[in-house]
Amino acid sequence: LPIPQDLAPKAAALGVEFEPTDLPLLARFLAALLAANEQVNLTAITDPTTAWDRHILDSLSLLGILADLPEGARVIDVGTGGGLPGIPLAICSPHLRFTLLEATGKKIEFLRAVVDWLQLKNVTIVQGRAETIAHDRGERGPAGAARSGGHREQYDAVLARAVGRTAMLAELTVPLAKVGGTIALIKGAKAQEEL
Repeated sequence: LPIPQDLAPKAAALGVEFEPTDLPLLARFLAALLAANEQVNLTAITDPTTAWDRHILDSLSLLGILADLPEGARVIDVGTGGGLPGIPLAICSPHLRFTLLEATGKKIEFLRAVVDWLQLKNVTIVQGRAETIAHDRGERGPAGAARSGGHREQYDAVLARAVGRTAMLAELTVPLAKVGGTIALIKGAKAQEEL
């Protein structure tokens, strides 16, 4: 998939600088997303130029929010759908660990295939619903030991894009964040009204 000429200046305006391997991986991801969309409903946007803006740049607009997270910090993308914003962020932030949460089986199949194809070692895919995994505290260890696994209060940052109304989304995402963690909800034109 060709990379638009104006992508770098638009990204720079968002404070995004690309590593040499980022753009080819982003292009491969976007090409896979648009190709798979012909079989599985992953996105309403099918024009490649619009997809670069609305999918890639919109996703990467969150890099500033994630910039201060330490190496190995955990980020969850709730209702990731076709991997947005999680996969573009994982490509450009290989030092962070991303969990992509999606309930729909066909979307999970796509995510597993594209993460494997792109060889993204910092991405884990979880099939489930936020309202269910938000209660998963993990397994109890021996007396006095910390719990292992689980999702509740485990993430340094919780992301969601175009998933639902803000009030409902807050109920689904807040339990996943560590105390003091970050929650970033990408909203469209109705954001101010919902607030």
